[in-house]
Amino acid sequence: MKRLTGSMMGVVFVAIMVAGLMAEPALAKNIHKHFVFRNETQTFTGNFKPCAKGRYTITITFSGHVNILKNPDTGKRHVTETMHGTFVADPLTDPSLPSFSGSFTQWDGFNLNPGGSSNFTFTIHIHAQGSDGSSLKLHEVVHAVIDSDGNIKIFFDKPTCH
Repeated sequence: MKRLTGSMMGVVFVAIMVAGLMAEPALAKNIHKHFVFRNETQTFTGNFKPCAKGRYTITITFSGHVNILKNPDTGKRHVTETMHGTFVADPLTDPSLPSFSGSFTQWDGFNLNPGGSSNFTFTIHIHAQGSDGSSLKLHEVVHAVIDSDGNIKIFFDKPTCH
C-alpha cells in the first residue's frame, strides 16, 4: 500500500515527535510543541497508483511544520503536520515509463485518547509533468478510527486521479 503520498514518512516523523513528549513532566495545563523543518530531502521508492503504472525512485525536497498538543493529566494528544515541496520520480525498473517532476502538499492529523478511541486523517495533493508530456494529478484521503482495544473500526484510503 506504499504510495508517493509520503504518509509513511509523515506518520513516522509525527510518531517520533509525539514520543518525545512522553518525557514531559505533568503540568496542570496543556503542553504545546511546534516543530518547523525546511528544505529537507528524502529518497524512497513508491508508486502513483492508480494514476500511473510502475514503481519509481522518488526524491522529495520539502518544508513544513508539526504541532503537538498534549494534556499531561489525561495523556490525550492532538497532532497536526503540514508539508509541501517538490519531487522528481524516475522509473525504478522499466525505462519505458516516463519520469515525473512536480509539487505536493500534504496534511495529516491525529487524536490519541489513551483508554478511548483514536483517529487519524491524511490528505495529499500531487501535481506533476511527465517526461513524455503527460500530466499527473493525484489526490488521496486516508482515514482511520481505532477503538480503545486497538481494533480498527473505520478505515478508508481513497486515491483519485484528476
